[in-house]
Amino acid sequence: MLRRSTVIYLAIALTLASGVWIVAQRQHLRQEAASTAAIAAPLFPFATTEIQAITLNVNGETLIFEQRFAPIAQWWLVEPVEVVANRGAIAFLLNLLTEPQPYEAFLSEATTLGDYGLAPPYATITAQTQGGQQTQLTLGTENFDRTKIYGRLDAQETVLVLPLDFRNGVMRPLSEWRLEAPEN
Repeated sequence: MLRRSTVIYLAIALTLASGVWIVAQRQHLRQEAASTAAIAAPLFPFATTEIQAITLNVNGETLIFEQRFAPIAQWWLVEPVEVVANRGAIAFLLNLLTEPQPYEAFLSEATTLGDYGLAPPYATITAQTQGGQQTQLTLGTENFDRTKIYGRLDAQETVLVLPLDFRNGVMRPLSEWRLEAPEN
């Protein structure tokens, strides 16, 4: 049989351990909720329907897309060649820019932007609205474990750590940006 004092000590230890565990769980949940709310936001301050033109500069190659409304609303690749753009590729890119995406952010000095591949950038995405408002996202290199890509919005001092989908959204051959003609 256990002595009475041993049982009391065990009860006190169990109570303290339970209290510490409950407090730790609550703090963890609060931190998770705060970080999730802070990093799931759209990058561009306007809706997909407001975007009139997109310019992509990837590895020195420039692609310009324009939304035209006659006779039906369509995206057109206007530079380097003028053809109807692939609706799926454009929709994927616009979704990345205007829908909430999970990302992290940290401050960086202009002298260290090269460490993240942002000076000069790997790719630049510029979106222009019908009202003339422009927003620019520059993409740099992948992080150390190749699970994210660095980015920068409107030349701010903040470096963003974005999903690799952003790289996949711009890194396409020209043939994937064009609408395929149906075969007869």
